[in-house]
Amino acid sequence: MIMNLQESIKKILKEETGFPLALRRYFSFDEIEDAFKSSLVDNMDHFKMYRILPYLKTFEKIVIDGMITNLEERYNILNGESLYTNDLSDEEYHQNVRVPLIDYYSDRLKLAFRRVE
Repeated sequence: MIMNLQESIKKILKEETGFPLALRRYFSFDEIEDAFKSSLVDNMDHFKMYRILPYLKTFEKIVIDGMITNLEERYNILNGESLYTNDLSDEEYHQNVRVPLIDYYSDRLKLAFRRVE
């Protein structure tokens, strides 16, 4: 019974926010949003400066991975440990972390990518 309740709560939180649960556990929405904006600006500047025109999917992955790295480094609440690397395979990380975040930030990522082109 308790396990079903925990699973239901996790499912509702994920559906409501679109964020992987581990992010919501360790970081506030404002911290996540700041990390996303920072990664987005940094990567847009980088791509503009070096005239690198990646594919949209590559741009999305780089921005989201930068966001996660930014959170891990900026808040250092994990004592240098990665939030996901130790627990998830590359495919699990992609499906459970990148994809939900790319979906959540989809419109803003596409708009930023168009500005880089």
